Parts: sequence; structure tokens; C-alpha cells
Amino acid sequence: MFVSGKMKFVRLVLLQRDFQRALDYLGSFGWVEIKRAQKEKVEKFSSIHTIVSEIEDNASYINNFFEIESSKENGELIDINTIDAYFRNLKEIAAPYKEKLDELAKRKKEFDDGLRELEKFKNLPISRNVLESFEHIHFVVGSLPREEMDFLKEKLSNRIISIDLEEDLYIIFTAKKGRWTLESELKKLAFKERAIPGEESAIPKEIIDIYVKEKSIIEAEIEKLNNIKSELYKKSKNSIRKHSASFNLQKIYLDVYENVSHSESVTMIEGWVLKRKLKELVANLNGLFGETYSIAVYSPSELEDVKNGTLKVPVFMENLKFIKPFEGIVFNYGTPLYGTIDPTIFVTFSFLLFFGMMYGDIGQGFVIFLIGLFVRYVIKKKDVGFVLSAVGFTAMIFGYLYGSVFCFEHLSVFRYINKTLFGLDRAYIIDLSPANSLNIFYVTVGFGVIINLLGILINVINSFIKKDMLENFFSPKGVAGFFLLLSVGIIAFNFFVLGKGTGLVVVGLLIFSLILIFLKEPLVNIIGRKKPIFHKGFGMWIFLSIVEIFEVGLSVISNNLSFIRVGAFAFAHAILSFTVIKLATIAGGGSVSSFGGVIVLIVGNAVVIALEGMIVGIQSIRLEYYEFFSKFFSEQGKQFVPFKINKTKLEENS
Repeated sequence: MFVSGKMKFVRLVLLQRDFQRALDYLGSFGWVEIKRAQKEKVEKFSSIHTIVSEIEDNASYINNFFEIESSKENGELIDINTIDAYFRNLKEIAAPYKEKLDELAKRKKEFDDGLRELEKFKNLPISRNVLESFEHIHFVVGSLPREEMDFLKEKLSNRIISIDLEEDLYIIFTAKKGRWTLESELKKLAFKERAIPGEESAIPKEIIDIYVKEKSIIEAEIEKLNNIKSELYKKSKNSIRKHSASFNLQKIYLDVYENVSHSESVTMIEGWVLKRKLKELVANLNGLFGETYSIAVYSPSELEDVKNGTLKVPVFMENLKFIKPFEGIVFNYGTPLYGTIDPTIFVTFSFLLFFGMMYGDIGQGFVIFLIGLFVRYVIKKKDVGFVLSAVGFTAMIFGYLYGSVFCFEHLSVFRYINKTLFGLDRAYIIDLSPANSLNIFYVTVGFGVIINLLGILINVINSFIKKDMLENFFSPKGVAGFFLLLSVGIIAFNFFVLGKGTGLVVVGLLIFSLILIFLKEPLVNIIGRKKPIFHKGFGMWIFLSIVEIFEVGLSVISNNLSFIRVGAFAFAHAILSFTVIKLATIAGGGSVSSFGGVIVLIVGNAVVIALEGMIVGIQSIRLEYYEFFSKFFSEQGKQFVPFKINKTKLEENS
């Protein structure tokens, strides 16, 4: 629980013919991370890639034809040539129907476009030929805004006649001799000339009737072909799904095959497995392959690539069920190095503590708890849902300690419970009044000192594990830094809480820690027998060491005072709760229980849950990342990602 799971490196050598069977087992076993070797040359796999590309094209054609999404499932293994032949044959069957449907869809679109245009001219009672045959009359067809048409009629009232074809679409007549006047005026306006669609000798209404009949014939043909397509899909859908799922599996196998070492007759698969799963792995492989394979097992310390740093041992955190969902907070920041301390357990309890202290309310905490259950069991985000429920539960605990429920503070029921259980004649256990603010801040800063000491202690232990104690011994994040912060914490506690001075031993420890940090460079070089003792010269060392001491002093103060925000947000929550109740009282005309008061109370609580819940969550994560993790996260490890294949049981009805 405090360190990652122990890993073993395995090397499997098996016959080429058993490769797919081995991957099939490893995928279902799900506890082996396959090491990727240098990828083989593409030329070696050019023929198989050609087949894969053809299958992808044909499968995409089929999916497009039947209007189905591409499968993400993994099925049972089918020979890749069989899959290729299946999709090729199905494409040959589907192609004539698809081509005909595409052609009909194109024609239908042409008729739809034509009808849309003709509809605008359905009120025109004569054909274009008749209009153009007038010897003494000139006409134009086009669109014009209504107000501009009214202006044109007013200006040329005795010289034009207009017919409204549709909204803002007109046919305007004038005498041949008045043509230039009309066109001159139209140029000044937002007139857009339009052509009359259809045949010149036909009236638009007649063309519309023809188009409607032609379109209905096409739609009948499309419906007939779609029925044939539906029947074909009904017969083929399980088979399509089965072959698609098998093809997905083949692509996984091909990707692994290209990334492992092999010859013409044997394949070598290397990877990492949890030590506690090794016995099961070997037993199952023995059962599958008997004496036709070999397996070699190595500890990480036996591998040269691990020793020289070119190969990282993957990290798998083995935590209790309650703690495991909080691993996401750690992995979002980084992955600890293999063999170092797993901080998840510390993150779990400190994160819950910070959130609960900043967001103490029984009612609102219960709502967050229920949201967590919804996310976990309905949306199926198990880890996120568990974390939400956990922080909601801690908010409920601190809500009881503060005497707060749905923004109501210090209800009489809390006084009764506290008196019965603890003999306290008050409605709260922790006082969030301004008079008690200093005590709250002292407590939160005290938690900060403990968290920072824990972070430095983890760094010291990690440096011991990595055999890098010399540098870390004199570091502000090492042994010297630990005793520096410890002595500062004791001095602050004595002065601010107990109101007394501190003994010479603690003061001496503080001074000695600062001296060690100041002398870090020469001491490390002398003990480590490195030359020169001062890399940038004596004068520069003095200057840089003074700056570092100043920086260390500032960071000690800022890192610990940063935890004041925990108390500050606790008070902010109390103030927000007071504000919500006041607004609800005003809206309810002096009573929270009236309709207006209840509405404001519900909305106010919803806003507090959404807004403050998010802010408090961010602040809790910030304290973990910037104050705690920064003490010991110096190198990034590699997360354990086992090879897994989740197969779907599929049936074929054709």
C-alpha cells in the first residue's frame, strides 16, 4: 500500500504458429505489459498492410451503404484472407444497389431544387414564350424588398405594372420605350434579377405538376431499393459484426507482431508482470504450450537497461478499494518512480480533510454524496463517483461539527444532540465565528506544517531507496529541510499557541539546518570527492548560497501560510450560508418558509453547491499538487499499462 506492486520482467520464446494463441491468452489474462521492441521494416509487412487497407476500404463502404457505425468490438479470430473475401463479396453485392440509390438520390435532389425555385413562380399564369412575344411591352423578373418596391411604384406609378409572385419576388411590366427608365431606377435599388425556370413554352404550374409526378416515381424506386437493402442488412448484420470484430482483433495482433522480435520460426515476447500474478501466468502458459515454449524471469535489478535508465519499470499501485479511486489525483500530476513511496493513501485522507474543512454542510454534502452515487452507478464513472461521494460524506461530517445544514446554522437539534452525546450545551462543536478565526487559522497552518513535513519525509525515504542520499541530505527538501521546518513549526507553536519561548535545542536545530543548506555545495563535493569544490568559484557560491537561504526562508513561510486558505474558505462558506438565509428571508417577506423564501433557498443552495463545490475541489487539489507533491516528485515514472483484449461473444445468423 505504501509502495507500488513488485514487478518481474518476463521473456517468452514460442513458435511462430503459437503467436496468436499466446496473444489471445495474454489479452484475456490482462496482467502483462508487452515491451515494444524496435518496429520491423514496413517492407516486410507490405503485403499484409495491403490486405488490411483493402478490408478497411471495403468495410467502410459497407458501413456507409447500410448507414451503420464502424465496430469497436473485438471478436474471435478469423483468418484475415477470409475477412478480406467476405467484405469484398458483400461489397460486390451491395455496389449495384448503392450506385442506383446514389443516382436516384441525385435526381431527387435536382427535382427538389427545381420545385423550390418553381414554387416562387406558381402564380405566373403565362409561359416565358408568351411574355417574350409582346412587341410593345418589356418585363423584368426579380426580388426587391417591399419598401423599395413601394418606392418604385410611387416614383413610376403611371409607367409600370407589377405582379406579386411571392414575398419580395415580382414581375414588373413597362412599355418598351420606358425600359431604360425602369432599369435605371432598378440599378439604384437592391434589385436582383431572376430567371423563370422550366421550359420556355410551359406555364410554371404545369411544370410543377410534372416535377411532382417524376419525383414520386423516383421516391417509389428509392423505397423499393431501401426495402431490398433492409432485407440484405437483416440477413448480413450479425455476419458483418462478427467479421468486423475479428478484423479489429487482427489489427491488434498485427500491431503487436510488428513491435516484437521474431524470426521465421519463433517469436519473442517481452514484458512486465506483477510478481503476485507470475505464478498464475506460468501455470497457464504451461497448460497452453507445454514444452513448445520457454520463459525467463528477471528482477528489475538484473536488467542492464533498467540500471542505465533506458528502460523504466512500470508502476502499479496496490491500494485498498477505498483508496484506489484517489490514484487518479496522483496520476494526473505524475507517476512515481518504481520502488518509491506511493503517496495515494496520504492524498486520500488529506484531500478529504481539506475538502470537508472548507465545505462543511450536512445538507449540501449529502447532495454531493448523492451526485457521486449517480455518477458511479448510472453514468458508470466509478472512480469519479466514489471520490464525489467520499468528499460529500466528509462535508457532512464537518457540517455536523460546524452545525450547518443547507445554509441553516446552529439549529436547535444540534444543541440537543451535542448535549446528549458530549455534554456540550451549544449547537456546534467547532466555532466558525470571527472571534475564533485565529484558532481556526492556527489549526489549518498546523495541518500545513504536518503535510509539508510528510512530503519532505517521503522525499528523504525516496532518495534513500534511489541511493541518492548525499544530495538530498543537505537539500531544503531533504534531511536539512525537514529539521528546518520541524524547528520552525515548534517555535511557531510555542509562540502563537502556548504563548511562550522555545528552548535553545530547537533554536540550535534551526540554525544548524540553515548552515547545512548554506554549505550544501562544498559538503556534497567534499564527501563525494568531486572537484572543484566550488563549481562557479568561492565568491559566486557565497552569493548563491545567501540567495538560496533567503529563498528557503520565503518558501517555508509561503508554503505553510498557503494552508490558511483552508480556514478562509471555511469562513467564506459560513458567510455565503448566512447570505443565502438572509436573501431567502427577505424574498419570503420575513419568513424562509414562504414560497419566495423556499425558491431563493433552493436556488441559493444550488449555486453554493455548484460554485463553491468546484472552487473548494480546485483548492484541495492545488494544496496537494503545489504544496505536497512538489516536495518529492522530481522524476516521472511510467504507469503500468497491461495488454488487454475484451472480446464480445457474437453470433452469426447467416
